[in-house]
Amino acid sequence: GIRMDKYRQLEEKASSCFAITPWRAMKDSTPVDLSYRLCAEIDFTENFGLKLSSGLYNQPPGTWELRQSELLRSIKSSRHGLNQFGVLLFSISYQTEIYFQQFWDIPVITTSDDLSVDTDPIISRGIQRSKGGEISLRYDPVSLFSLLIGYGLSWNDKFSTETDDWIRSSVD
Repeated sequence: GIRMDKYRQLEEKASSCFAITPWRAMKDSTPVDLSYRLCAEIDFTENFGLKLSSGLYNQPPGTWELRQSELLRSIKSSRHGLNQFGVLLFSISYQTEIYFQQFWDIPVITTSDDLSVDTDPIISRGIQRSKGGEISLRYDPVSLFSLLIGYGLSWNDKFSTETDDWIRSSVD
């Protein structure tokens, strides 16, 4: 599928990836972000299947960041995952997933190197990536009640423009 997002709080601030700014014939001149979602699912048996998913996502910066800078763009991310799902017993199902996700145009505080080019205290230049896995069990004894338990483990890295290297997050 394809999704179209218009963020009125970004007004004339066009984003760099998949932003359609020529659509000026619309009522206002807010940039439009398009993002795709692809999904393929294979059911091998009644109790076992695989799902492959890939997509681009976006969201506006937070209110605090928007108050600090007028030049921010929407935050982008690409996510790719592989899911395995099935039924263990009559009303207990499971799902496992491994994924890789990358984020860009994240608002970051301006460094001394940026001050020669940008005068805003916050700019859309941050890059991060995340990878991990999740597992969940769902108990559905009746149609109006279900119980879900899950566990996830992930690793997050932030790209440092100062060292030109990825830095592992200390809060994984």
